[in-house]
Amino acid sequence: MSLSTRLVAGVVRRVSLAWAVALAVVLSLPALGGGRVLDDFLHLAMQAEDAPPDLARSPLDLYRIPPAAEHRQVACDAGRLPWHATHGFDARLMRPLSSLTLALDHALWRDSPAIAHAHSLLWYAALVLLAGLLYRKVMPTPELAALAALLYAIDDTHGFTVGWIANRQALVSLVFALLALLAHLRWRREGWRPGAWLAPLALALGLLAGETALAITAYLFSYALFLERGRWTRRLATLAPAALVCVLWRVAYDLLGYGAGRSGYYVDPVRDPLRYLASAAERLPRLLQGLLTPVQSDFFAYVPPQALPILTLIVGGGVLLFVAILWRLLKTDRLAAFWATATVLSLLPACAAQASDRNLIAATLGGMGLIAQLIARHPAPGLEAFWARRRSRLLIGSLVLFHLVLSPLAKPFRTYQPHEIQAPITSAFRSLDRVGELRGRTLVILHGLDFFWTTHAGMVREGLGLSPPERIITLSTGMSALVVSRVDERTLRLTTEGAFFDSGYETVMLDPDRPFRAGEPFSIEGVRLVMEAVDERGLPTAVRATFDDALEQADRVWVVWSADGYVPFELPAVGEEVEVPAIDALAALTYTYAP
Repeated sequence: MSLSTRLVAGVVRRVSLAWAVALAVVLSLPALGGGRVLDDFLHLAMQAEDAPPDLARSPLDLYRIPPAAEHRQVACDAGRLPWHATHGFDARLMRPLSSLTLALDHALWRDSPAIAHAHSLLWYAALVLLAGLLYRKVMPTPELAALAALLYAIDDTHGFTVGWIANRQALVSLVFALLALLAHLRWRREGWRPGAWLAPLALALGLLAGETALAITAYLFSYALFLERGRWTRRLATLAPAALVCVLWRVAYDLLGYGAGRSGYYVDPVRDPLRYLASAAERLPRLLQGLLTPVQSDFFAYVPPQALPILTLIVGGGVLLFVAILWRLLKTDRLAAFWATATVLSLLPACAAQASDRNLIAATLGGMGLIAQLIARHPAPGLEAFWARRRSRLLIGSLVLFHLVLSPLAKPFRTYQPHEIQAPITSAFRSLDRVGELRGRTLVILHGLDFFWTTHAGMVREGLGLSPPERIITLSTGMSALVVSRVDERTLRLTTEGAFFDSGYETVMLDPDRPFRAGEPFSIEGVRLVMEAVDERGLPTAVRATFDDALEQADRVWVVWSADGYVPFELPAVGEEVEVPAIDALAALTYTYAP
């Protein structure tokens, strides 16, 4: 018996499902100090008693991000959306049950994000408990089920999902989806007839909580394919209720005006299948890399565009090597084939969004089941030679290191990671204190990192109890240096050697099928903006902004991002120009405001 096998055996003997659930919660406790993050401030603003029409939402509709069409221009005028979002960008997500949980937070403990995080931890505890019950039903031995439950409980990719209140929808939807899978398995394995109708009912509830529930259909299909007995037609017929629920859900999704697309972040598989397939070819290997290794799939969001194809090929090659090593096992062991197939297929819904570890929580159900089999060396009989191969031993040793040693060490930090992302943004908005009182005034941000660092200023400051501006005008975002030329009393010309809107999460708001065009105009209240030049990607490199009145108005506060946060910007005289330095992304992401 190898050292890794003895270590695993020793651990598993001491693990019960209750201990796995407790460990999952304990490793996630840093979430309690995480506060509100990113969209959490948006959800808070949506439920304010005096929320404007473009921002107000019903308790069932807090995940509908852009306002209705008649209010979109109002949102751009107010600066709650970038001025170029007058067209494009949809993220209208039908998640009424998860939305209700956020509304409950607001109604009962509006001023205590720590309790809202504790609420999320309860859903996570329920999820890990149900995952453990699934492993008990499917795994051939209690020891193997305990190992899989332990791996799922300590998996660090769950950290961001648990640590971000707005991401609770993934937990809620997967809890109901797992109930659907467990009811289906009890129906098929034990003849429990109520499971035949309880499973589709639970799946419907899961889909009403979030799209993550779609992933459970991969487990239903994989079970019918590898573990179900009987004729093909009969096995496939057992999937008909779940398929009908999914079709009805999608029809309702479209009829009620929901959908996500016209964005570099989201792609709709039904409305834009070709682009979805192209996106899935890039995103699927990245997600598998995030599941199998300590390298986060989110890493690719920070890679320069020119390096992405090469890195995608490298990651894809690594995934193919993993499959090649396991191929004989997957052909021989039906349980291993079940976990592997379910894992890959469950990632297909996640490929509708940019690759991120927070979208792995459903796929890790199968991933940890397969990894448990590999670590415990529990394949079908007759595969002794498989374990004797050096590459198989190297693979198993790596999996032990990644998932039993590094993962539990990283999980508390990954759970607190949302706060670490929000902290410099919050500091940036606190730095606006240096320009004086903002209430009742228009904040003009000449240049910032991305829309999280600009358009969210009012919502975040309101949520922090600081004076918010009456209105925000963000003229440009991006990483490159900026030249600001004063054309006349009312007009500025902004040029850059790079491009605007090429940093951070700006792709969320950009429609890849509708690039900017030279000469294209945009208008928000009191300002007309014209794209004077664009690059080969269709991103603007020169923008002319003409205000209806003189730039120096008493109710306007002009600021620009600097190494010391937001600082007042002194407008150049007519005919003169000012250079704004390039934004140092690393410095921005570690910025702390010191009043």
